[in-house]
Amino acid sequence: MKKTAIILLAFGIVAIVVLAGCTQQQGGQQLVQYVCSNGTVVVDKNSCPVVPAGASQPIRELTVDEELSVCAGMPELQGTSFENTCITGLAAKLNDAELCKEVSSDQRTFCYSAVAEVAENPEVCLEAGTQKDQCYSAYAMNKDDALICDKITEVSLKDSCYSNFATKLGDTTLCDKIKTADQKNNCYYQIAQRLGDSSLCQEITNASMKDNCLQQTSRTQVGTPENK
Repeated sequence: MKKTAIILLAFGIVAIVVLAGCTQQQGGQQLVQYVCSNGTVVVDKNSCPVVPAGASQPIRELTVDEELSVCAGMPELQGTSFENTCITGLAAKLNDAELCKEVSSDQRTFCYSAVAEVAENPEVCLEAGTQKDQCYSAYAMNKDDALICDKITEVSLKDSCYSNFATKLGDTTLCDKIKTADQKNNCYYQIAQRLGDSSLCQEITNASMKDNCLQQTSRTQVGTPENK
């Protein structure tokens, strides 16, 4: 919801910029461009063609470069770059992951995953290069699809993906897929506590954690109405 709100806010800003004109730097001087009602981009808003009252004229669609120019120079507020958000929204709208290369490197994962989610195609993440695993992880969480965890190659990130879904769904088969011992043990522990099932504690290989798990689940079982 937070990501969606940021994108909607960015589009609101885009609308304001389109109406008021966008400011860019050219030769050290500010260059203000305006988008006319027919889609023409001009420097002087008085150069827009006059449309007679009651008349209509075809609206020219903006080129990708013109749409990108609207995003250019947008401000950053509380750590959020509206320029990056604007480009991400444009990439998702056009289903064009190539545009994500225009986004700053620390925000590209969000851009690629946004395009993938809108297109409902996780393979878009392959275009994210070294950030593809982070893209798959974000896609899995946002689309609530545990099967996407299988596509992640980096072990710790893949384990975290399985663990998150395992505890969320109470599904121990996902714990079985975890490679890291500590994370696997914690996965069984969390589900055992959630379900109050002491049998799951037996899957824990760490002795002290297993004992703690058995103690905690036994207290849960004693406290249930069936055992009172």
